[in-house]
Amino acid sequence: MRDCIKQYLKECKSLLPTYGKDEKIFMDRIQNDILSYSLENEKITYELIVNEFGTSHDLVNSYYEGIDINKLYKKIQTKKMIKNFLICFLIILLIISSYISIFYYRLHQEFQNSIPDHFEVTIEEIEQTRTGYES
Repeated sequence: MRDCIKQYLKECKSLLPTYGKDEKIFMDRIQNDILSYSLENEKITYELIVNEFGTSHDLVNSYYEGIDINKLYKKIQTKKMIKNFLICFLIILLIISSYISIFYYRLHQEFQNSIPDHFEVTIEEIEQTRTGYES
């Protein structure tokens, strides 16, 4: 697939607020149409694609004109809710990880402080007296 086709498809995909099953079918249909058009025209360029299919904005707008607005709204809300949930989850995970890290750091410091860093050894000679049986 040529770079101009990839660029056009990438622009169309980036303009879609959600990317679900319906949008995948839409993008596959556009890709097939552009590929069949490219077989007819050997020297296809980005400008030829725009002249034949319209700008990526026009194409996506025409797609959304045929879609129920409530369905689109629900998809966007669901995507937003999942995104917010993941952000909250990551924040909570970060807080818990920080707490655990601080706990283990303090435990490590306490362990390091409990290990003596030097020993003092005193050796004393003890005089032993001989007690025994005298003969």
